[in-house]
Amino acid sequence: TELDSIHLENKLSIINPFLDIEGSIYKISFSHLVNLSYWDIAIINSNGTGYKELTSTSNSNGNSWSPDGQFIAYSKNNDIFIIDPNTESIQNITNDQYWDHSASWSPDGLKLVLVSDKGGISDIYTITKDGMNRRRLTNNLTYLEGTFGPLWSPTGDDIAFIQYGNKGFGVNIIKPDGSNNVSLTSD
Repeated sequence: TELDSIHLENKLSIINPFLDIEGSIYKISFSHLVNLSYWDIAIINSNGTGYKELTSTSNSNGNSWSPDGQFIAYSKNNDIFIIDPNTESIQNITNDQYWDHSASWSPDGLKLVLVSDKGGISDIYTITKDGMNRRRLTNNLTYLEGTFGPLWSPTGDDIAFIQYGNKGFGVNIIKPDGSNNVSLTSD
């Protein structure tokens, strides 16, 4: 298969599958280390065919498929990009000096949740897929606090994420409007 021929051994890979409409072949996107110097995004079908590099020498990682399978959001050089794997058209949706990463799509595909240090500290934000309407959901107060790993619930009613601070690490949920930030793992 093509997968056997691309020699991914000795390269750390982050895999994010997407099930196509027929349900028989999965599309898999992954970040892989190239020449021990930079990360790239590639896709391949679950049957080993259709291998395709989507980024090149770009230090790209943290990929997330849109719910309809049409786009992949990923981090590159502290910004969030969206790529159409068919046309390879790329859009930088954050395009700022902040550290933006860990994007995850809303179930309706209209927004992404991400982590950014735009407020000076690692917080959770939402942004529309066109890069507009960035909204800060959490408000960490010191560098000893922060967030990472945000994911939308399947219904889009909540966003789960990891919160860290002086009490250690915990799992929180928050509403997409920033209300009702609740720790699920507090004592």
